[in-house]
Amino acid sequence: MCSETIYAGYIEGKTIGDISPAFVVLSGALGASVDIFCVCALICVALLSYRRKYEGGELGGDPAKAKLHALFLVGLWIIYIVGSVLTSSS
Repeated sequence: MCSETIYAGYIEGKTIGDISPAFVVLSGALGASVDIFCVCALICVALLSYRRKYEGGELGGDPAKAKLHALFLVGLWIIYIVGSVLTSSS
């Protein structure tokens, strides 16, 4: 049965065949969201590896660089949120 028909039945509260209204989530931008997450996660792991090797540990090293890297990681988080919202809304 077509997902649009099931979704329409859900909105209208109708029973379609043996399918009664239920919580319906149409497939959408999950793949794009996972792609964005994976790219951001790889960049994050690369940054943490760099910090471990060259900066004296993930949490150690120069405080100025630590703050810069923290800001960069927050930026990655914002990129993920904005990217997920944009792909799910289109």
